[in-house]
Amino acid sequence: MSQTPDRRPGALEEDDEIRLSTNAVGPTLPGAFNYNGTDFVMRDSAGNFNPRSGAASVDYAWRRHFLLMGG
Repeated sequence: MSQTPDRRPGALEEDDEIRLSTNAVGPTLPGAFNYNGTDFVMRDSAGNFNPRSGAASVDYAWRRHFLLMGG
């Protein structure tokens, strides 16, 4: 059996851009993301968040720890 080539002729998929259409409504399923025209919005089990400003679950964990430890 011959080996699979590392490269193939023509344009490579990793050289292509992914362009998302603008969607003002945030994602509804954990693991989903969309582009609202200015920012990416992602969703995890704690809700929607902007990946550039931090995950909602990390923020929630920090606030919970802060409140439990007496501020």
